[in-house]
Amino acid sequence: VVVSTKSPKSDKQYVWEAVADSSSYEIREETDPEKRLKRGTEITLYLR
Repeated sequence: VVVSTKSPKSDKQYVWEAVADSSSYEIREETDPEKRLKRGTEITLYLR
């Protein structure tokens, strides 16, 4: 699962990423300009 979120009031976008068979996750700031959102939240679910 990957969740990208950006507030219209901020220039920063954050990405929350987790793997299904792991109890850990990672939160990072998005640095790739091609993946930037104007605002809102994008959820990507990878199914096997």
